[in-house]
Amino acid sequence: MKIITKKDDLKKVLQPIVPFITEKGLHHTSLGIVSSGSQVIFSYYGESSGIGVWSSLNSPCDGALSKCIDANIFPKVIDAFPDEDIEITFNEEKAIIQNLDKKHKVSLRYIDNVPESEPSSNTGISVPGKSLKNALKISSPFVSKSIVNPVYMMVHLILENNNIKYYSTDGHARLIYGIEPSEILQNMDLYIPGNVAEKIGKSNDEMPVHISLLENFMVFRYPSLTLKVLPYVGKFPDRVKEYISCQTIDICSLNVSSLAHSLDILTVLSGEYVETHYKDMVKISIENDNVTTSLVNNEETKFVVGTRIDSFEPLQFNRSLVSEFLSICSPSDTLLISKLNMDTTFPPYKFYTKERNFAMILTEMK
Repeated sequence: MKIITKKDDLKKVLQPIVPFITEKGLHHTSLGIVSSGSQVIFSYYGESSGIGVWSSLNSPCDGALSKCIDANIFPKVIDAFPDEDIEITFNEEKAIIQNLDKKHKVSLRYIDNVPESEPSSNTGISVPGKSLKNALKISSPFVSKSIVNPVYMMVHLILENNNIKYYSTDGHARLIYGIEPSEILQNMDLYIPGNVAEKIGKSNDEMPVHISLLENFMVFRYPSLTLKVLPYVGKFPDRVKEYISCQTIDICSLNVSSLAHSLDILTVLSGEYVETHYKDMVKISIENDNVTTSLVNNEETKFVVGTRIDSFEPLQFNRSLVSEFLSICSPSDTLLISKLNMDTTFPPYKFYTKERNFAMILTEMK
């Protein structure tokens, strides 16, 4: 069997697969290649991660094929080829990759494996791809990276009432939540692994996506891409809802751009002038009705970043966590900080802008 395709078209098909090819070991990692008339389907399934990806290339093919090839090598070979049409011939033992003038030629032997079957389902709901992408783009960077409590490595999505509600937390210092308006005809509640949510959030595909919750996995199906993911059995603790529903009192109004620039400079200065314990903290204080930022235990450098709304004692927050939240806001936004009406050892505060449909709950550092 033979296919001829543009290099860029093939790279786009492989692009959503490559980030999931992470398994290492004594055996080669398999990339499945299956032809079906006018399409060639490339697939990868990670046994340990439980994540499967199927991506289709629209290309006439002159025969049937069902083979596996080295998943780590094949995308790198394609990437290294000149930016022109590529011809791939699949014979009984190997795939021969070459450009049309035959000046570049690579042979890759097949791996003794069988391509994973693409899941199929007639159930589920259809979600606008742009809305899902926006929700996961905002929430996925804030999941926990620790495997100690797997639920915090998930993004929680609730699809209902023509909205996508999303939540992610590190289970320790911060919680991100928001609403993305979307035309949804049915309700669904699901937890998506952070690495899968991140890939969807960064994708260029904004076509409608069909989501199915099956007995042993959930499926995200785009017109030319399918993701199969093991479901998570569990849920966020009740205190997550308590934080979100808690009454708040606005205490200050800050300019996002001014605050971001001040944090950048304080980050540079912290390496020279601050004790180790306070290196990644920012102090937010009131000075003559202005709100200022400074280093903790070193206030020689201060920045005016906004105005106070209500009185408050000086606050200390993790500077990196605040900066990460500002990165998903617009520089022209006005940031409001509110105190939650909760009696806790480490008081939580709400960071939000009136221009956006999302917010962050961040606990104060002592």
